[in-house]
Amino acid sequence: MELDVSKKQLEKDIITLEVSQKEIDTQINSLINDIEIAKRDLETLKKEQEIDILQSNNNLEILKIEYENIYSSSENTIKQEQEKYKSLASQLVMETGQMITSLEKNLYNIDVLLGITVANRYQNDSFELLL
Repeated sequence: MELDVSKKQLEKDIITLEVSQKEIDTQINSLINDIEIAKRDLETLKKEQEIDILQSNNNLEILKIEYENIYSSSENTIKQEQEKYKSLASQLVMETGQMITSLEKNLYNIDVLLGITVANRYQNDSFELLL
C-alpha cells in the first residue's frame, strides 16, 4: 500500500516536473523570440537613424547651396545697384553742368539785353564780393 502511494506520488511529481519543464521551455522560447524581435527592432532603429542622418546631411547641403545662391544673387544685385547709382551720379553731374552752361548763356543774354558791359559786370562782381 505504501508502495502504491509512493508510486502515485512519484508519478504526480514526474507529471508536475514535465509540466514545469514544458512551461520553462515555453518561457525560454518566448524570451528567445523577444530577444530576436528586440534585435530586429534595434537594427531597424539603426537603419532609420542612418537614413535620418543622411537626410539631415542632404538637407544641410541643399540649404548651404541655397544660401550660397542667395548670397551670390544679393552680391550681384548690390553690384548692379552700385552701377546704376554711379551712372545716375555721372548723369546728374553732366546735366548739372549743362544747366550751369545754359544758365550762364541766359545770364549773358540778359546782360546783353540790359546793356551791361564786361567792365560793369566786373564792377558788380567786385561790389558783391565787398559786401
